[in-house]
Amino acid sequence: MLGIEPLELHFPFRLSKQMSCAIQLTNETGSYIAFNIEHMNPLSYCAQPRKDIMPPRSKCNVKITRQRQAEAPRDCTSEFTVWSTKVNDCRSVEDITANMFNNESVNIVDDVNLDVVFDAGEEINVASFLRILTCNTLS
Repeated sequence: MLGIEPLELHFPFRLSKQMSCAIQLTNETGSYIAFNIEHMNPLSYCAQPRKDIMPPRSKCNVKITRQRQAEAPRDCTSEFTVWSTKVNDCRSVEDITANMFNNESVNIVDDVNLDVVFDAGEEINVASFLRILTCNTLS
């Protein structure tokens, strides 16, 4: 339903620093589209906006922020899911609920997984770099 760019989120890894990247959602349809963005570990990441309703033929930039981390990530399979579904134009953001995006609902629901990739930089220590390198080569 929505165009999403990029499908792979790159975060430079810096200890004790908050990092951000952006995705762009594109609604090329003639319908209003509700979206909801979730991560399996909401304490490590936040998305702004996390949910919204996009008018027909519009774009929305979403900022994804990775919170400060004291050590290299242990979870190598980090990903976000973007759910989207058509809604009527009289809905508001407050009307967006998780039930709108479950597979048993009457609506057609599209879900897209976005992989998270950690880019090693100069500030990363050798042990953390090897852990990230191992994560990337196992996928």
